[in-house]
Amino acid sequence: ENKIIGDFQLLSIDIDGLDFETWKTLNKDKFKPNIVIIEFCDWKKPQARLDLYNTFKQDGYFLLCVTGNFIFVRNNLGFEYINEEILFRQSEHPEILAYHR
Repeated sequence: ENKIIGDFQLLSIDIDGLDFETWKTLNKDKFKPNIVIIEFCDWKKPQARLDLYNTFKQDGYFLLCVTGNFIFVRNNLGFEYINEEILFRQSEHPEILAYHR
């Protein structure tokens, strides 16, 4: 945190297991990346996925897509999706299809 100077556009969190915990501890008053790509190891656990989704919604982000990682974008960037949950559920990515089995 002390080594980051200024705003940044993209934050990728991929540390094999503590990704979501890392996001939750980030000082979001100080750092507000426009795009967050986050690996999520607990994707097979429905409640864990819901917690991830709800946390990002509360932090001012919407789910852009899932590519194996979850990609969230800040709400104030001018993107408009009617319902990103529909986008999420309709994706053809095999990991997403596995979420709904």
